[in-house]
Amino acid sequence: MGAGITYEEFTEKVLKAMDAYAGEEGRATLHKVRKNNGIELSGISIFREGSNLSPTIYLEEYYERYINGENFGELMLALKECYEMHQCSRELDFSFYSDYEKVRGKLAYKLINREKNEELLREIPYIDVLNLAVVFFCRVDHEAIGSGSILVHSDHLKMWQVTAETVYRDAMENTARFCPLKVYPMAELLEEYTGKPLDLDPVPMYVMTNEQKLYGAGVLLYEGVMKTMAAQLDSDLVILPSSVHEVIVLPVENRYEALGYESMVSQINATQVAYEEILSDQVYYFDRETEELTMAQETEYL
Repeated sequence: MGAGITYEEFTEKVLKAMDAYAGEEGRATLHKVRKNNGIELSGISIFREGSNLSPTIYLEEYYERYINGENFGELMLALKECYEMHQCSRELDFSFYSDYEKVRGKLAYKLINREKNEELLREIPYIDVLNLAVVFFCRVDHEAIGSGSILVHSDHLKMWQVTAETVYRDAMENTARFCPLKVYPMAELLEEYTGKPLDLDPVPMYVMTNEQKLYGAGVLLYEGVMKTMAAQLDSDLVILPSSVHEVIVLPVENRYEALGYESMVSQINATQVAYEEILSDQVYYFDRETEELTMAQETEYL
């Protein structure tokens, strides 16, 4: 039983157990990982001779299971199985990462909330967009690990001797190609989750994301996307940031109508969306005549 043990005591206990498992030719390390919206998780990794890469296994779930009565030994067996399933048993060559010409074609971007990520944004380059931040990552595809990514930090810009604007330009060019736009009716999404067709409000609502459905809210910035949607709906648009992974778009007559959706978005974020996946409590407005994207309650333009 794990009653009475603190989270810090639990993580230290796990570290000792996993360090013993790593043996003389390996070592276990415990480290903090900053996730989206300021969430910080404890991760454990095991590095062994002959490999410079290790999966990070987050310990919060294991702690919950422990304090709810699961046996520590069984938990460690589960943790070891997770590590063995995802481990990389050989050295990977990351030398390309020091050369910007080799990196630039792999860069992409995602949108996150600027205020909720103040700590992270002190360490990484970003571009302001409304109340959001465009941040960058390098896609890494390797047969040994599958697909992964490296978040671009300020130190990387110094190493590459480039500006955030240069990275932004290259990432903007790449992302639409890596992650093509996907638009489909809201009814289709709900049917996918419920398994049955639904009769929705007659106002047309569309989900905009990318084919991977991962950080798909970034499609907002794809060239011509909002203009095309406004033309198809013959209307101005309100954009509801349902999560970092997608946005919902529907026609409105004016900015004031768009503002009426803000309380709905705030309520859904507070009750239905995991905190780590929240993009914004504010809604956005696209004026089809001026072709300007703004926050519905402000007049600052993108």
